[in-house]
Amino acid sequence: MKIGIVTWYKNGNFGGTLQAFALQTILQRQGYETEFVNYNKANKLNTKIKRILKNIFVRIKYPSSAISRKKIWKFVKKNMNESRFFNNYNKLKDYAKENYKVAICGSDQIWSNINEINEFYYLTFMEKSKRIAYAPSIGVNKIDKEKEKKFKEYINDIKYLSVRETYGRNIIKKITGNSAKVVLDPTLLLNFNEWRYFLKLPPPQNKSRYILCYFISYKKEYVDFAERLSKQTNLPIIYISSAKIKFGKPKQRSKCGIQEFITLINESEYVLTDSFHGLVFSINFNKKVAVFRRFNDNDIICQNSRIYSILEQLGIENFLLETTDDVKKIIDNEFNYIEINKKLNSLRIKSNNYLFESLNQVLSDD
Repeated sequence: MKIGIVTWYKNGNFGGTLQAFALQTILQRQGYETEFVNYNKANKLNTKIKRILKNIFVRIKYPSSAISRKKIWKFVKKNMNESRFFNNYNKLKDYAKENYKVAICGSDQIWSNINEINEFYYLTFMEKSKRIAYAPSIGVNKIDKEKEKKFKEYINDIKYLSVRETYGRNIIKKITGNSAKVVLDPTLLLNFNEWRYFLKLPPPQNKSRYILCYFISYKKEYVDFAERLSKQTNLPIIYISSAKIKFGKPKQRSKCGIQEFITLINESEYVLTDSFHGLVFSINFNKKVAVFRRFNDNDIICQNSRIYSILEQLGIENFLLETTDDVKKIIDNEFNYIEINKKLNSLRIKSNNYLFESLNQVLSDD
């Protein structure tokens, strides 16, 4: 009997892939057999056609990103165990009854209010007593009124409840009255040395350092900030490709896969990012990092809360750039990783305890 994991693991981006890989790794090293639940209510042919068309579009419009996506897909296929494909929910329920002792949903923004609420991501295919939520993210600051009833119904049926952000905990408390634990994103449950081991990374190279830019969205002020930092530090810039970005004249554009992505962060001098996982990996590897606000806080689709939450938990709100005018902020910032790592290790222990105590309780009740 296995643990079924429900999350976004086939979306072709670094963060989604790595958080899924991390949770699988954490469970497997404790001796659990796991697989990702491969369900989509669309039929397999339609899903495959949509994916092919999307990949063709990306390949034509953003060739660098297409190469990265291809490398990520290869990593998923090689390293991540998944179930056979289901597009019939009743058949999935039958399969789960025969094959899963427990199911875990999370992490990533699988409970996001931006999308329609999908019962699959709340584990309704499993018995209620065998559902564990580990660090799913609601992503935004509130649940739409018309979605609250269904959200409350599904949340109330999850016995072991946690979320990734304090904002998510507050939303759940307000709508359902339930208390959810706040736990770390799975990527932070592995420290730097563990990431090197599990990804089989090469030893660090004694190359010249650089400024790494990993941006999900394109804003001219991001690029201007990076250029000014480059001039003041005399360091070159490396941009990691993104399908949504066209930079003017980057010094270098990386068409990287999973291992290269982690290596680029590790061997950088500075990291500039507007990505949640760009931030957490930079913290995990003790980098000089500055994070940009990708969204306006008043936007209905604002997802800044996930950034704010981890910064608050670690007491490093000064890593957030309030303005892109002052390059000296990142140069002069005191990156006190001795204290940061103490807090991170404490949160890591609490998060691991929640996960495995929940699992032990489910399995002992079985």
